[in-house]
Amino acid sequence: MTGEELEFWLADQRINRRGVAVDRDDLLACARLVEICLQRYDAELHQLTGGAVERASQLERLKGWLAGQGVYVGSGPGSMDEDGIAALLENLGRPRRRFRTGGTYRKVRRASRPRGSCTGPS
Repeated sequence: MTGEELEFWLADQRINRRGVAVDRDDLLACARLVEICLQRYDAELHQLTGGAVERASQLERLKGWLAGQGVYVGSGPGSMDEDGIAALLENLGRPRRRFRTGGTYRKVRRASRPRGSCTGPS
């Protein structure tokens, strides 16, 4: 390595040796908030699927339930694309919305949860 590449590498090594300061209390609070959200989302998923899926980590059950609703995970007609997500929300009694590809997950999550859910520990 020579020139700028060597300078960049040396700076990177200095940063790595120094490390990164972490506020442990804030990190633990953040982890707890994530756990609370996951519990709430799993409970909501369990309710929305009529008990067919207990946790979002049960991917095969979720795929099966979605297929039963006419939404197929993959590609092609009826797949889990923007139109498929909108149709699923409509079938669940949610208003139809258009989603941009970049933030589809966040927008679906926001559109499908009740106002005020998972805004922090309660």
